[in-house]
Amino acid sequence: MKSRNNIDNVTNQKAMNFYVLKSQAPGIETQISAVTNYIQNFSINDDPGIDHLFLEHFPNKLMSKLKSISECQTNDYTYPKIANLLFRTFMFIYRNHTFLDNPQACNFINIFLKFLKNKEKVQGFLVEELMDKINICVSCDKNKVFFINENGVPNIYNYFSIPKTTSSDKFWEICEKVYKLDSRFNSGLCPAKLTENVNKLMTESFIESKIDSERLLCVTFGMINHARLLDEVQFDVIKFYDITTSILSHINENNNSYPKHLHYLSKTWCGIFNGSKNTFLIDTIDKLTIFAALFSISVSEKLDKLGDIRNLEVNKKLKQKLLIIYLTMIVFPTIDHATKPWLHKILIYVHNSLKTFIDKKTISNLTIESQCFIFQNYFKSTVLFDDVFLPYQQSIFIGFLERLSSYPSSNRLLLSDSNNDDNRNTIKEFLYCLITSLHDGMYIKKLHEEEKLILYEDTKNTCISMISDDVVQQVFSLCESHLCKDKLELSTDSEHHTLKIYNQLMKMIINSFNESNYLDDIKATDCYLLFQIDSNKSLHMPRVPNIPDRKYNSKISSEKSSNAETHEKSYFFVLLNWFQLTFELKFIFGGINSNLKNLDMNTSI
Repeated sequence: MKSRNNIDNVTNQKAMNFYVLKSQAPGIETQISAVTNYIQNFSINDDPGIDHLFLEHFPNKLMSKLKSISECQTNDYTYPKIANLLFRTFMFIYRNHTFLDNPQACNFINIFLKFLKNKEKVQGFLVEELMDKINICVSCDKNKVFFINENGVPNIYNYFSIPKTTSSDKFWEICEKVYKLDSRFNSGLCPAKLTENVNKLMTESFIESKIDSERLLCVTFGMINHARLLDEVQFDVIKFYDITTSILSHINENNNSYPKHLHYLSKTWCGIFNGSKNTFLIDTIDKLTIFAALFSISVSEKLDKLGDIRNLEVNKKLKQKLLIIYLTMIVFPTIDHATKPWLHKILIYVHNSLKTFIDKKTISNLTIESQCFIFQNYFKSTVLFDDVFLPYQQSIFIGFLERLSSYPSSNRLLLSDSNNDDNRNTIKEFLYCLITSLHDGMYIKKLHEEEKLILYEDTKNTCISMISDDVVQQVFSLCESHLCKDKLELSTDSEHHTLKIYNQLMKMIINSFNESNYLDDIKATDCYLLFQIDSNKSLHMPRVPNIPDRKYNSKISSEKSSNAETHEKSYFFVLLNWFQLTFELKFIFGGINSNLKNLDMNTSI
């Protein structure tokens, strides 16, 4: 008695012979029948020999018909059968991994992808099953290139009306898989086709769901940016910005997580800002806040996911993000938050991420320049949102300052006894250090020769060239007006003779710094003389007070004791704000020849 295996082998061989014979028959109906029967007989068989025979003897006339219907060149009575057979053939070929990198199989990928551009639907198969076969097909990067060039993923979405099926999760898995292309295959991408594809996606009517359309667009642009083809693809960058604002408008204030595709959006904008073709200028404060929100989410997620702090590279793009966030924090108190309710939440998010990052206590492993950019943003947000700067964080920062002081042009930033807990935080100590630093010969020489400050050498030209000078001027003008309107309510401490002297000293320093960036010999002498009037007294720096409008502090402040003492701003603190604003304009965003136009310490405050 013959074994079951022998019977199966004989049956299979007969089916294979029948296919070879009938595939060469002249009639199209016979060829359709031959292919259909072969697929039915061997759909659960994974024998590579059976698969190779299928492609080797695939009917030529039927192949021509498949190409014709994919290009909409026929609509005869055989169309429904042939269209249905196309899908079944694709599913048969990619039921396993045998033909992932086969030239003959690639012909069916191209026919399939072109057919998806048709409006007429094919019935008679399960979409979910097809998704599984597509997933196998795009396991090969060479096949991904076909899908990308032919806009395959969005066309799949449209053709099968994905939201109306049970295959939505599988579809988005395919989407992420296709656009995560190995860079070795970038040469196969066609910029002309990519241009056509992204412009279709940017058309509102192409994808019915606006949210899904934006998600597809972000993933597509993320791939284009990763392949370094942004300058090769032509698109309306203004319209892309409008889409960006729309995407950010979806953010739910009560939701602590953000859409994954914002990651691609952030990277794409970094690519645009550093490209040469599709240029974009941040020329309004509204645009500035949009990018601050986008980059805050990006920076936060990067820091939160960082396993080893040594893997953090504060490169040009990260500096750009941090500086855009920083400039937004400068103008934050002047913004109408009723129109931007999301901004406060997102800036708090990045503040907390920076705080957690610093709390790891290994920030000293980074370069001094990298530490500077991290601390700079963290200090700004700490003061802005009235958070507490904890003692152990102070010790981390002191370590940073000690390293910074090793730079020849920075060695006046710390006094030899500045680590002494008894006097480190005194106004007197601070003023003496400030006068000495601004009168330092190496500091003045560097400004005269290079017109730059250490650690900020490349900021203006290479990191924030996408921010217009008008916006920078507008930001600082608004902040000047805000500080001028912020009237000081003097406490009884303001009558203290020593405090009055220190306030006068600070005003002299600010005026000189705003005019010339340093203290010349005459002004430095005047400061030292005034400083020595009460040299035997020391007044402790007041606690950093709350910012004017308590509504900005709701999240962090709510975590503090309800009985915490509330301090009004001191006169000296207001002066510090003016000095800080002047520094930010001159050395970070404007240039050393910039100055605050309305600053006059005799009348402004």
